[in-house]
Amino acid sequence: MPSRERVGTTVFLFALALTAATTVAVRAAGAGGAAGAAGAVTLESLLAEMVDRDRLARWPDPFYLCKQFSSYNRLAKTPDDPQGWFANGDQGYFLRTETNTGRAEWVLMDHAGPGCIGRIWSPDRRLLAGKETGTVRFYLDGSAEPALEAPFLDFLSGKAFAGPPFAYVSQRSGVLFLPIPFAKGCKVTLDEKPFYYIITYRSYEKGTKVETFSKEAFEKARATVESVGRTLLEAPDATGGTTAAMEKRVAPGGSESVALPAGPAAVRGLRVTLDPCDEQALRSTVLVMEADGEATVWCPAGDFFGSGVGLNPFKGWYRTVAKDGTLACRWIMPYRASASLTVLNLGERPVAVTLAATIGPWAWDDRSMHFHANWRQQYPLATRPQSDWNYIDVRGHGVYVGDTLAIM
Repeated sequence: MPSRERVGTTVFLFALALTAATTVAVRAAGAGGAAGAAGAVTLESLLAEMVDRDRLARWPDPFYLCKQFSSYNRLAKTPDDPQGWFANGDQGYFLRTETNTGRAEWVLMDHAGPGCIGRIWSPDRRLLAGKETGTVRFYLDGSAEPALEAPFLDFLSGKAFAGPPFAYVSQRSGVLFLPIPFAKGCKVTLDEKPFYYIITYRSYEKGTKVETFSKEAFEKARATVESVGRTLLEAPDATGGTTAAMEKRVAPGGSESVALPAGPAAVRGLRVTLDPCDEQALRSTVLVMEADGEATVWCPAGDFFGSGVGLNPFKGWYRTVAKDGTLACRWIMPYRASASLTVLNLGERPVAVTLAATIGPWAWDDRSMHFHANWRQQYPLATRPQSDWNYIDVRGHGVYVGDTLAIM
């Protein structure tokens, strides 16, 4: 029998305001780095960007595309071939094999041009069992000698080069977030056949100045690595600025709003508590935002703050759900002139809402982007026949910064 499920997703992105006559293709940007003081992308500048929340709200400079190499099933080529399109044996695939200094190596990634690896993920069963999974090697800028090499297990578990939060084993997988920039190209190999893997990276435009990763550059940046790591784990809230607050009892079918100070400015932090704070209230109490006359956010509170179905405490760089029901986010939400926050109660019971937004300065320019959050739910959702489930369809200049998927 086909299963029937309820699926909901929240998509977060930043988008440039465009005139009605402007038509452009979406260009998505991912995780990685920014130009340093000398105009070059460096390990130091990439690390600094990881803890610079403001930078995510401006159109990337230098520009890049977010791309990836992975072990996806090579039978998945076109929706015109349903059997191949939904092939799900995403393991053991790679680009090719080659011999280097008499050693067989499986090529996981091969990119020509400037770029930066921002994330490597693998749920290798051998890795999770603490067994050796071969040696991973990074050949940068066409060099025949690897700039980096280490046991794959050590590299993803934090025993080689950078430890947590840049590398760790958790949730049945190993992951690395240490930026690895390169000026001319990057090839990544493993000397044992790979299992599952994803390598996410930035592809910069031709001519972008990038300082290639080296062990010497890493040692020079070690203090920055440690400082950035501490900051990422602490996930500090915004300080200073002014507070726009609301404490209201919102009737069923009703709404309450708070206007934010005149811009240019940015929401730098948002805290919300609900009473009751149960599964139904978290889904039927909706957060709405307008910025410069544009509807930018419409999302149930639980989904917006990453709690999913019910109250599920966690702490991340951008969002926190506390055990006491406090919902917090640290997304930067700029606006040029005006903005407002509204709480809408679509439930059948009144909800007591406390909301506090921290507002700080923002220098609005032609690279500034509005923050958007879009929510979609479908029920029932039959898993057979197989079908694509589209998260969102957008047009224009923007940066896709994340999503939350909840399945019941």
